[in-house]
Amino acid sequence: MVKSINKIKNTYIAYDLKNNENVKIIGTSKDMIKYFNLTEGSFYCAVCRKAKVKHRYLIEKLVEKS
Repeated sequence: MVKSINKIKNTYIAYDLKNNENVKIIGTSKDMIKYFNLTEGSFYCAVCRKAKVKHRYLIEKLVEKS
């Protein structure tokens, strides 16, 4: 899984775990919340706990390289 990218802040990536960990969407938290139809709290809870969204997608924050 890709976990770092240059010069991008506050960007998230969603993996489809039922489809060989293919990337579903890359975007800001607002993009993810709108795409998955989540509340802000449930989105951040899923990211923090590394819980699957809709029993299928894993959302992680992209970390900026130093």
